[in-house]
Amino acid sequence: MINAKIFALNPSPKHRDKFFDITHAEEGGPSDRPLIVQFCANDPHQLLASAHAIHHHCDAIDLNLGCPQEIARSGHYGSFLQDEWDLIYKLVNTLHTHLKIPVTAKFRVFSLDRKNCLLRSDA
Repeated sequence: MINAKIFALNPSPKHRDKFFDITHAEEGGPSDRPLIVQFCANDPHQLLASAHAIHHHCDAIDLNLGCPQEIARSGHYGSFLQDEWDLIYKLVNTLHTHLKIPVTAKFRVFSLDRKNCLLRSDA
């Protein structure tokens, strides 16, 4: 999973190659197919900028809306966006509108008890 904010805000190949190495053809080459690249994001513009940087080197882009880890909570992405339907729509639709490759999204299905537990842990 690539953090779209970090990827978008650091456009140097040296930095980006740490996450998706196009320069040395370690990812996205003909022998690395099919390839779906997964991003976490909470900003449609940063997500699109990141996806544009690699869309010619993959077969689809996936938005991770399932990560339940603490870093996702503090970074405001993953499963912690699942109640923000307008934002999710903007993230997915921005990619769908501007890319010529498929866009998918991974969701995590929580039981009601699990979701209530996560919400209470915010207090």
